[in-house]
Amino acid sequence: VQAAREAAIAGKVSHPNVLRVFGCHQAGTSWVVVMELLGGEDLSGCKLSLQDIRDVAEKMTDAIRALARAR
Repeated sequence: VQAAREAAIAGKVSHPNVLRVFGCHQAGTSWVVVMELLGGEDLSGCKLSLQDIRDVAEKMTDAIRALARAR
């Protein structure tokens, strides 16, 4: 149920750093969140500079603010 509430909130957000959420459905005892599929590359071996980390943190902060406003 918490997943459904959070998916509903995320579904209201239109922000370049937040995945679009299309819905949330219960499948047996599990919940499935249907969201946007992003293209890109595997980042598991990626090494980021301190500036890259700062840039990502800034984008994450902006995205979290957008989600908080949607509540």
